[in-house]
Amino acid sequence: IEFIPFLRQSLGYASHFAFSEAYSGLLFERFLVKCLVLIKNIVGCDEYRPPSDRDEVPSANPIIIKAFEVKLAFFNYTTLIDLCQRLIARYLPLTAEELNNWESNPEDFAIQESGEAWKYSFRPCVEILLVSLFSEFHLSLRPTLLDLLKRVKGEIDLADSQAVLLKEAVLNAVGLVCYDLSDELDYNELFSTHLIRDLGNRDPRLKVIRRRIVWLMGQWVGVNMSVDLRPTLYKALVTCLDPSEDLVTRLTATVSLQEAVDEYEFRTEQFLPFLESISALLFQLLYQVEECETKMRVLQSFSLLIERVGPEIRPHSDALIQYLPELWEKSADHNLLKTSIVCALRYLVQALGTTSVRLYPLVLPIIQYATDLNQPAHVYLLEDALDLWHVSLLFAPQITTDILHLFGRMSALLELGSERLRVCLKIVSSYVLLGPSDLVQTYYSLLLPHFVSLVANIKEEGIVLIMQV
Repeated sequence: IEFIPFLRQSLGYASHFAFSEAYSGLLFERFLVKCLVLIKNIVGCDEYRPPSDRDEVPSANPIIIKAFEVKLAFFNYTTLIDLCQRLIARYLPLTAEELNNWESNPEDFAIQESGEAWKYSFRPCVEILLVSLFSEFHLSLRPTLLDLLKRVKGEIDLADSQAVLLKEAVLNAVGLVCYDLSDELDYNELFSTHLIRDLGNRDPRLKVIRRRIVWLMGQWVGVNMSVDLRPTLYKALVTCLDPSEDLVTRLTATVSLQEAVDEYEFRTEQFLPFLESISALLFQLLYQVEECETKMRVLQSFSLLIERVGPEIRPHSDALIQYLPELWEKSADHNLLKTSIVCALRYLVQALGTTSVRLYPLVLPIIQYATDLNQPAHVYLLEDALDLWHVSLLFAPQITTDILHLFGRMSALLELGSERLRVCLKIVSSYVLLGPSDLVQTYYSLLLPHFVSLVANIKEEGIVLIMQV
């Protein structure tokens, strides 16, 4: 609220430096980001909005009403249209530096920044400012973006690199603000007639467009894409995952695949005709990429796919199962990749059911390692490893010496208290059902003191869980 007297001047200065032609190409990027962040924070600030309930407006703080009036006066229709057009035409197109990075280090280029990156990184900052403007002023801005889309969605001169980059930028904007466009844009028509056509053009000069279309499919699949068009989407993803396609496009396709299979209206029966091809292509990509960060992201997409199709993955899982031990060795210094491997194994065990015993040579040593509280990596792995342990017991046909030996870890885990107590007690219950005599004979003296200690220090819900065991 103390900043309200400076709103008009701050918006004026920030917009002048960020969008005036006089300063184009002359400002330090860090300063430009600060200007854009300032505009974004003012646009999205809740303190500068009046109550949504009209009955509460008369009693609202007059200072807040004043701030809202200042904001509305600055962001008039002309200013909004100008900002929108400049953001899309000047700042969203890929730069020469980004295109060089695409060619020289495609894996690095394909890893999209997220989280708080918009506070210090230029492209995420531009994108979130555009999203904020549309969220606040979508009624004014939608016609402008739809008009830009109408201008670029037809065929373009591939020799005109600026036209290609502008089309990519417009498609980027359409994806970023998809929820604000959903009532006005017929995405199904756009996808069926224009995007699929451009996706089929394998001219190398169009690869930035193909990659953006793949990303756009992931953005819109959960917004208002027809269920009947999903098979066409899956077929397009098969094409984009093919090794003949550009690596950045293939990596982008894994993200869109993740969005597609994680969507509420996902139907396994529609996906099954493409499961074999997509599984094989995902594995080829996982094997080909070199960076641990990239492998982790591809494996996350694979894991989600396994989770959604369940037992249907069984005929197509051999290559991944054979590769995971090698990948585990390569992940020695990358704990997040190890976490992704543990998650993948959990879903594989669920999908394979009782035949998951074939995974024991890998699964049991990983559980042993990840539940060792003396290993620094347990901070990253423990939660997922406990889930893997529990699921493995649920599908174990019988107790084995190696499975029983794992229970030696439980003493230290129970000492963690309520943090992991629920899943630990589920594991204990599974052991009781799987091999009660073996468990009591070997670990009774270890368990009893822990249970007695826990009962005296936990809530009723925890006591019930212990009594069930």
